Amino acid sequence: MPVLSLDSNLVFTVGARDGSWTVEALDCETGRSAYHLVVGDQLYNSAYAAIQIDEAGRLVWGTVWGRARVTPRAAD
Repeated sequence: MPVLSLDSNLVFTVGARDGSWTVEALDCETGRSAYHLVVGDQLYNSAYAAIQIDEAGRLVWGTVWGRARVTPRAAD
């Protein structure tokens, strides 16, 4: 499930590209990809868990193996 960041005007979600799991950021105004971050293999599969933004602005989501957390970079 995606989550909207009003501060950055981006929608974040967990996705996949070329067989690797990713964090995807979409621009709310254009609908285009703002960036993506390759996070790794099947261990980062969200299993449809919602991504969340914590108090420090990090993206957190549950996986079958535990929690994953990344700090998104600022959009260009």
